[in-house]
Amino acid sequence: MTLTKEQRDEIEKRVFGLVSEQSGESFNYVIPTARLKKDLGLDSMDFIELTMELEEEFSSNDFVHDFVFDISDEEQEGIKTVGDIVNLVIQKIEAEG
Repeated sequence: MTLTKEQRDEIEKRVFGLVSEQSGESFNYVIPTARLKKDLGLDSMDFIELTMELEEEFSSNDFVHDFVFDISDEEQEGIKTVGDIVNLVIQKIEAEG
């Protein structure tokens, strides 16, 4: 399954919203290149909570039904920026669909 530009934009918007909420930063400050720890101030506990929120948000979503979105420990280690999250979500949904 290949997501449309509109679907990708929707995923980005949802990720930005979750990151903004978890970091306490303005939605406008959350950009793909923003680093979760250095730029947005997320600590380890914030990151764990964000991961759980992402898994809830994107499981059985508007794009793929009966889908359990899970971020492995290995995948978590590779996430440094907001863009990394967006790309991971898109890749997992496209692979599942």
